[in-house]
Amino acid sequence: MMGLGEFSIKTNYISTLKLKKMTTKKFSSLYVHNLSVNDLYALTRSSIEYAEPVKESLSELINAALSLMEAANTAMSEQMNKALTNALTAEISDLDEERDERFSEIKRNVSTCIKARDETKKTAAANLKVFLNAYWDTDKEPMNTETGVFMEMMGKYNASDSLKADAATTGIATMMTELEACNNEFNTLYQTRNTEEATQSGPSASSLKGEVVDGYSRFCAAVEQAVNLTSTDVLNNLFYELDELRKKYSALASRNDEEEPQAETSAT
Repeated sequence: MMGLGEFSIKTNYISTLKLKKMTTKKFSSLYVHNLSVNDLYALTRSSIEYAEPVKESLSELINAALSLMEAANTAMSEQMNKALTNALTAEISDLDEERDERFSEIKRNVSTCIKARDETKKTAAANLKVFLNAYWDTDKEPMNTETGVFMEMMGKYNASDSLKADAATTGIATMMTELEACNNEFNTLYQTRNTEEATQSGPSASSLKGEVVDGYSRFCAAVEQAVNLTSTDVLNNLFYELDELRKKYSALASRNDEEEPQAETSAT
C-alpha cells in the first residue's frame, strides 16, 4: 500500500510531466516544399537575418544547421540572379509593373465608389471590396507568387455573375478583363524565360530547391528542439520570430500548385 508521502511525490511528478507537456513549443505547420523558389528564398533569407545577430548565443548544433541553410540559400540565390541577365527579364519587369498599376487602379475605383452618393454603386463597391480584401496586397508579393494569386482571384470573379454585375455597376469590368489579360501575358513570358534557362548549362535555381528546403527544415528542427530542452530568452525570441514567418508563408504555400502537397509536419 502506498504511503501518503509516496503518493504526494508521485502526484507532483505526474503534475510536472503534464506541465512540461502543456508548455512544449512546436512550430506552426508549413508545407515548405510547396513554396515557389522566390518565396522559399525570401523565407530562408529572412530566417537567416533573424538568426545572424544572435548566433553567438545559439548552440553549436543550431549554428551548424544555420550554416548549411545559408550555404544552400546562397547557391540558389546565385542561380536566381543569373535569370536577371536573360533578355526577357526587362519585358517581364515591365509587365509586372503594368499589372500592379492596373490592380491599383481597380482598388482606387472601388474605394472611391464606396463613398458615392448613388446607393446602387455604393452597394456594388462594398461587395467588391469584401471580395478583393483577400487579394488587396497581392501586388506586393514576389512576381511569380503574384501571378498565381491573380489567377485564383480572376477565376473566382469570372465564376460569379453577381461580382461581374457589381464590376459593371462600378465601371471596373473592363479593368478586370485587362488585368487578367496582362497577368496571362506575364505568365506566358515568365514560363518562356524559365524554359530558356532550363536549356542552359549548370544547375537551375529550381534544381537547388530541395537542398534549401532540407537546410531550412534541419535549422527549424534544431531550434524547436533547443527551445524545449535548453530554453533561453534569446531562443524564445528567435522561435517566435521564425514562427511568425512560417505563418505568413503558410498561406503562400497553400496557393502554390507547383508540386503535390507533402505530408504536414511542424518544422518542415
